[in-house]
Amino acid sequence: MSDLERCGKNRVLASAGVVRASAVMLWLAGFFACAVLFLEGAEAAIMPQPPQTRPRHLDVGDRFPDFAWRDTQGRHVSLTQSAHAGRVSLVLVCPAGTGAGVQRELTKLRALEEKWRGLGLGVFAVTPAPPDENAVLKAKLELPFPLLSDAGFFAGQALDLAPATAKKNAGDCAVAVVDANQRLEKLIAPAGGGRQADRALKYCEKRGVQDSAAVNGQAPVLILPRVLDPDHCARLVRAFESGETFQGGVASSEHGGNVPLHKIKSRQDVALADTGPEARALFEIFRYRLFPEIKKVFNYRVTRAETLRLGCYEADSGGHFAAHRDDTTPYTAHRRFAMSINLNTGGYEGGRLSFPEYGPGLLSADTGAAIVFSCSLLHEVTRIDRGRRFVLLGFFYDESGQAIREKLLARGDEGRGSGS
Repeated sequence: MSDLERCGKNRVLASAGVVRASAVMLWLAGFFACAVLFLEGAEAAIMPQPPQTRPRHLDVGDRFPDFAWRDTQGRHVSLTQSAHAGRVSLVLVCPAGTGAGVQRELTKLRALEEKWRGLGLGVFAVTPAPPDENAVLKAKLELPFPLLSDAGFFAGQALDLAPATAKKNAGDCAVAVVDANQRLEKLIAPAGGGRQADRALKYCEKRGVQDSAAVNGQAPVLILPRVLDPDHCARLVRAFESGETFQGGVASSEHGGNVPLHKIKSRQDVALADTGPEARALFEIFRYRLFPEIKKVFNYRVTRAETLRLGCYEADSGGHFAAHRDDTTPYTAHRRFAMSINLNTGGYEGGRLSFPEYGPGLLSADTGAAIVFSCSLLHEVTRIDRGRRFVLLGFFYDESGQAIREKLLARGDEGRGSGS
């Protein structure tokens, strides 16, 4: 590879997907200058998706949509409503409102009331039957939880359940475990002999109840679990090990955008090609799982992103990153939010994330969980004591950030790049 320059195709996030365009990636003196996404055409946006007539398939980590359910009195019910939000919920999805199998699962869930109430769970049952039919069934079985109508069987379709026809599939209920942030955490699929409600309760008992201990203070960061599944994380680790590594530098107003300073930072990086399959798959996942959360938590709409990078902090080379901010130079001023996803939590010691302005606490997250924070926050990665810490890194911004970059480009500084 040339020591001067390499070009690549880059991407920008759009409401209809991810728009691809061209940008410059510089390799100067063996160091990588990150490519930035350039918009061509209409403004790009990550917006909530409109109601769908054909719901997309749901995987663990996806937001559980508002399926426009109706209760037995015809009133709209959503897991986002204040009466139901903020707690783990079990949703029994039934392919029919009648049938021995369905009624058996509903009755079993009723019998387990003491357990699910003790765990603080919300419980709902959903059928494709109209509200009046559900009202009769609810009264007949004396159900202590809402029995909801999903006329289009959208929840079942999203979970790959077939609607019941006559006696076919009449007992093939599934249970979705939905976390307190309305994301699918676990799917208890239909199985011979039923007992999906039992299996769901056992999962929740093993999951346990999170402590509600008082917190004296914390950094204003978003920690979002299950953005990537373990297999995807393992695949990204393999991509790093087979990729072309470069020494990650730091942004410097005096010396340029990507300067190797081992005392400040020791990390090896691999850039994910913007038009490559890994980056494309990741941005599609982010569009459904991550960017809506950034909009909800920070009231900020992401429309652009820098090239994604895989990083490795290694104990043998003193892996660390001293306290710094991600937006303090002309080459990084466009950045608004940083993202870090641990790829192998438990495979190393040390390497914790710290936000010293908000206390001495050390932050970690499970494999596949995203940590998102403002680029203006002081933060550091403590030294790795054992093993290697693999991480997926990204920086996000919007059109105001793009205007800053365009001014930099107009001055002929596009070759300076930006380190992180």
